[in-house]
Amino acid sequence: LNVGLDLSMWNRFHLNFDIYRKNTDPLLASIGVPLSVGTTNRLANIGQQVNKGYSGTVRYAILYNPSNSLNWTMSVSFSHNSSEYRKMERLLGKRILSLQSRRQSVQFHSI
Repeated sequence: LNVGLDLSMWNRFHLNFDIYRKNTDPLLASIGVPLSVGTTNRLANIGQQVNKGYSGTVRYAILYNPSNSLNWTMSVSFSHNSSEYRKMERLLGKRILSLQSRRQSVQFHSI
């Protein structure tokens, strides 16, 4: 799932917003094995990963005069991402329900 919205009004106000959800199964990783097997590593399914989140940008031209190339723009960017790892018992040999990671950011720009 990936849905986005782009909006622009009067050449001064711009909005961009995206929301997403991605399932990765199988989640492959290189696992080391003894050299006596004939190779040093192999690919293994270590579980499932679910990424979901949103990101966006709001931009506004405070001064916009294209005739004399005078422009002043301010923008704010934001994002949130959440990752969840499931079915990790394949790798660790133990029953693990899930691992979670979250990240958020906000940035301000003036050009």
